[in-house]
Amino acid sequence: MLAKKLCTIENVFRAVVVVYLIAILSQLTLFFDKHFQAVNVPSLVHGPNVTVVGCVKHYAAFVTYDMDLYFNVYYWFPNVSFRGTSLRPIRSLYSPQ
Repeated sequence: MLAKKLCTIENVFRAVVVVYLIAILSQLTLFFDKHFQAVNVPSLVHGPNVTVVGCVKHYAAFVTYDMDLYFNVYYWFPNVSFRGTSLRPIRSLYSPQ
């Protein structure tokens, strides 16, 4: 009976929209966490008198404040929230059989 109330097209559509919004929000920091700066460097191929343009990646202040925390949250959030099934083998090690 409960499945007939919960598994309607409208509720499934809402659930899909919520999952998409959470996925977009979790990846939104990628637009702001780094920027690239152009630098001139001597060429290792064309000789010592030739320079080429390279780039250097700089992280934003909120990332450099605690890089370990930022990247752990960034990479573990999707695994824990969306792919909870990937943690089942780990959980089975600690559950009583």
